Amino acid sequence: MRKVYLATIITEFLTMCGQLISYKLAAAYLGKDGFSEYALAKRTISLLLPVALLGLAVAIPRYVAFSGGESPRKDRDSYFAAGMVILGVSLAASLALLNVFKNAAAYLFFGGSSYSYLIAPMSIMVVGLGLHAVCYGYFRGRLEMTRANIFQFFNLGLMPLVVFPLFGRSAPELFTALGVSMAAVSLIFGIGGIRMDASGGDIFREIKDLLKYGLGRVPADIIQLALLSGPALIAAHLQGVQVAGLVAFGTSILTMIASVFVPVGVVLLPEASQMMGRGDVLALRRRVLQVSKAVVLLVAALTVAVELFATDGLRLCLGNSFTGGAGIVRIVVLGAVPYSLYVGLKTVLDAGSTKAINSRNALLAFLLFLGASASVYIGLFPAAYILGFFVGSLYVLGGLTLLEVREMCGGRLTNLPELAAETFVRG
Repeated sequence: MRKVYLATIITEFLTMCGQLISYKLAAAYLGKDGFSEYALAKRTISLLLPVALLGLAVAIPRYVAFSGGESPRKDRDSYFAAGMVILGVSLAASLALLNVFKNAAAYLFFGGSSYSYLIAPMSIMVVGLGLHAVCYGYFRGRLEMTRANIFQFFNLGLMPLVVFPLFGRSAPELFTALGVSMAAVSLIFGIGGIRMDASGGDIFREIKDLLKYGLGRVPADIIQLALLSGPALIAAHLQGVQVAGLVAFGTSILTMIASVFVPVGVVLLPEASQMMGRGDVLALRRRVLQVSKAVVLLVAALTVAVELFATDGLRLCLGNSFTGGAGIVRIVVLGAVPYSLYVGLKTVLDAGSTKAINSRNALLAFLLFLGASASVYIGLFPAAYILGFFVGSLYVLGGLTLLEVREMCGGRLTNLPELAAETFVRG
């Protein structure tokens, strides 16, 4: 299992590098205004995607993992088929609504209805990412992490680097090409690589299971992405799209750093589901200790590196004209460690309870951010304070997550010398 974690961490790191290079390509191909559109649109897409997925990114791997014991083939494939039905209906409904009201959506996300030309290409991108998420979730649930990792890197890390030189003339053309390419790869590599046998399942039962579990996770996903998108959206209304683009880039750096913790959640969700299914709380505590210590140290090191080399990094990644955003990046990445704890450990809460614990925690942090941000709108603080409020809310979110995981692990995550000793002895 250690090799699985290591391979997944390497994959996520390479994917992060690919996404970082894509921002450099956006700056080179699209110019300063086009880059701001690209960065803000990507942040908006990440906010729209959880609405369309309806919690399938978590529900599918969990139920596929749980159903792998008694009926290792038919039940798992039936859950995948049910997920595809839910995704198709959800994408059709949500994206149709978004495009009907594209002027209002453009004003909300970009600060002006004149950006409505971005809505349709963004919708195509959401379709591609949605298909990717469902296929990736199925591979995760079966713990076929080699296939999942290849699929993840090719679609999210490599594909943007291939598409940019061919379709990098404008942000709308780029998002259209990316969406179509990701959908094609998902259909060929993902769905085409699954030899389904869903004949033994009850697809209506599976749809009900996935929706009942997944819908409870949707608020957490939406609130999490709303929290991440909040600073950029507020900046778009108060300071314009160019400043908002830099803020969106800063939060993207934050999520890239936290993505080092994503592999933990990717593997830990099905693994924790199996551990809890066996009632093996000791193994769960051991795993949480192992992965938390290792990844938090790595995220902290990456945060220090960004703080020291933000200006040089922006010059290298985007060019000299973007170095003014270094201060924004330095402030935002201060929240990388608590956000990483949330990203990785929230899967333990998803595996262990059908209650929407993460939704509650995310809502509390988001309300704190909104309440603090209101002071900027009424003139008590300058707009720059938004970033500080954002970082503070991430610390609240990370702290709440740690408390809940501690409770789920029997109320013990600290003061465990005997467990730590056993962990190191077993290697």
